[in-house]
Amino acid sequence: TRPLEHEDLFLLQHEDGAIANQRALEAAWRAEVLRTPRGKAPSFLRAATRCYGGYFALTGLLKVINDLAIFVGPMMIARITTYIQGNPRDEPISVVYAYTAVLFLGATVQSLAMGQYFQRGYRLGLRMRAGIGQLVFTKALRLAYAERARFGVGSIVSFMQIDASKLGDAMPYLHLIWSAWLQVVIATWLLYQQVGPSGFAGVCVLVLLMPVNTRVARLQMKLTKETMAARDRRVRFTNEVMTGIRIIKFFAWEQPFLGAIGERRADELYQVRRNSVWGAFSTFLWGATPLFVTVATFALYSILGNELTAAKAFTSLALFNVLRFPLNAI
Repeated sequence: TRPLEHEDLFLLQHEDGAIANQRALEAAWRAEVLRTPRGKAPSFLRAATRCYGGYFALTGLLKVINDLAIFVGPMMIARITTYIQGNPRDEPISVVYAYTAVLFLGATVQSLAMGQYFQRGYRLGLRMRAGIGQLVFTKALRLAYAERARFGVGSIVSFMQIDASKLGDAMPYLHLIWSAWLQVVIATWLLYQQVGPSGFAGVCVLVLLMPVNTRVARLQMKLTKETMAARDRRVRFTNEVMTGIRIIKFFAWEQPFLGAIGERRADELYQVRRNSVWGAFSTFLWGATPLFVTVATFALYSILGNELTAAKAFTSLALFNVLRFPLNAI
């Protein structure tokens, strides 16, 4: 056996490389600068849209297919359970076999569409992360010493790594801005077909929890900014210490400077801990919201004097399971 070497890895495709994405993004940025009227600031968002918008839009088509195929399962479950429940069997058994085949086909199409969607989404995120990181690095090399000192090495490294990574990580989930509401509307309509007005009880629970989710999301954004600011302060101070390490060693100032670095690191960890606590609470809301919706809907359905059959229960549970992901996004 031998250790894995760089030559053992597959070559990265040209369109996924840092240089290719940096050149494409820089060309889009230059075009944006030329098109922007004098006196107005050019938009990096428009430049990124011009560079990656087509690929992003084609990825959205896969999301549409996934969102439509995801509801094939609950509809087929409703028909199959209604047949098994013992209602008048006006349909031959061959039709039920066809329902089962459609159920399998729908799950297959959904799986393929979702897999291709996330593959393209993460690939787009990789391209954006590589292009933005390389673009920032190239821009930093062009800056004069005074300008580079004004930004600081820590801020430049943060732009290249942390900020670029966050933009890249958002790409697979950016289509949820419209897709989540599409899934919620279709699922709510199908729930109304199953349990009538009781389905709106779950919608009311969602409306009541939306301010809480919004507040938690805003607080997490604030804590993320504070964490990044604390990280920048720690990285900037550490770089300054390393730059003047000879003077520090000459005067035996290691311990005071180690203490100062430790204080900045402790402040960073404090912000990380706060962010993690609220992240855990957000995860709890994500897991508990479908349960609250289910209990409210079935309780109201029973209180109104309706009979909760197996067909309605299984179909409703399948629809609530579909609602789990878009609810978390909203």
